[in-house]
Amino acid sequence: MVVHCEQLLPTTQKVRRQKPAFWRRALATFGPGLMVCLADTDGGGLVTAAQSGAEWRYKLVGLQLMLTPVLYCAQELTLRIGLSRGMGLAAVLRKDFGSMAAWFVAAPLLLTCVGAVVSEMSMIMEVLAWWGVPCFVTNAVVSLILLSLSLSGSHEVSEKVGLAMGLCQVTFFATMFIAGPETHDVIADLQAFPIGEGNFSAMVTANIGAVIMPWMLAYQQSSLVHKGLAKLDNDEDDACEDLEETLMLQRLDTAFGSILTQGVMIAMLISVAAVVPAGSKVGHVSKLCVIFTSILGSELGARIVLSFGIVGACMVAAIVVSNCAAWTIEEALGQGELVHSGSIRAMVAARPAFYASYLSMLVFAFVSTMAMQSIIVKLNIFIEALNGFLMPPVIFALWYVACYNIPEKVRLGLWTRWPLFVVFLLCSALCLCSIFSG
Repeated sequence: MVVHCEQLLPTTQKVRRQKPAFWRRALATFGPGLMVCLADTDGGGLVTAAQSGAEWRYKLVGLQLMLTPVLYCAQELTLRIGLSRGMGLAAVLRKDFGSMAAWFVAAPLLLTCVGAVVSEMSMIMEVLAWWGVPCFVTNAVVSLILLSLSLSGSHEVSEKVGLAMGLCQVTFFATMFIAGPETHDVIADLQAFPIGEGNFSAMVTANIGAVIMPWMLAYQQSSLVHKGLAKLDNDEDDACEDLEETLMLQRLDTAFGSILTQGVMIAMLISVAAVVPAGSKVGHVSKLCVIFTSILGSELGARIVLSFGIVGACMVAAIVVSNCAAWTIEEALGQGELVHSGSIRAMVAARPAFYASYLSMLVFAFVSTMAMQSIIVKLNIFIEALNGFLMPPVIFALWYVACYNIPEKVRLGLWTRWPLFVVFLLCSALCLCSIFSG
């Protein structure tokens, strides 16, 4: 009789599971970092980049390059916490410090998410008005798309749609080269940083505030859980190995997203700076249409490019912030059972807090954008200020948890935590100073 080696092993010993090929594992894990970074360059961020180029030409390109590692470091905190704890930010705070701490961070997150949905809807509404689409129809279609994605019960579908729309922003790389910036002008401006001139400091602060959004941080951490990447394995060796690999892959995903999104900001800035006189004003997207008409030589071409780029950017941001708000409420309430299949009735019954908050937010955004069309520019400015004001409690909650409340293997080291603390403190101070001085 032939006895196989496996039969000689104790019955309690586990056989290591067969893993798919590395490239398959990489493709399966990529998405959260890229998606949230694409959402960072939303409509408001693109207008901020355009205004930077119109007023100060290429002098803020260097700042955009320096902000790339800042964006990456902020998002990387969510990877450490989400993958090692298997919970979203509000859920971690609720478990470690109680419901009061969870709501202390969840409340500002909800405010920024609701404000962001209003901002994205208003921007889409303004762009599609170029094509004669009534505001009511635009808002209704956007709301139905978002609601359909949530009712699909599939995180994968939502993510794929968001990535497809967000990648429309790469069209601005083409316009950057078509605009034909002079290389010597770009190099000369990269060496200048007139922090004491005019409103240059205000534009510096606006660009910093456009990089680290509170909802970005919370979304990526929760997304890791809903994507099924934060798996807790009973086998300690397997769990440790999986955590290290997934963390590495997610860092690559986030690094690529950070570079791409800052590249889009730079592309928009250079596109505008190359064709308008220094000291010009952009203000809102209708002015961008005039500028891009001069770049492309066609108003129709300008409308098409801007429609793809801006609507795509706003839609991926709307998907991110609407999910983030609903997830945050679930987590703060101690709910959040993952139900991604079955009938719509079963999913809604299993997750009442998620769907009630999601629908309420869409209704509020729809009514707000329709009722306040005359002050939509002022409303967007207020929302940007709100993001800057509410960023500190979220970023420092993440920093604290990453330093002290996750497994030692993935904690921030002594030589990493305090430099990051200084960077986040400086960004927070600049945002708050700009808000109160403005």
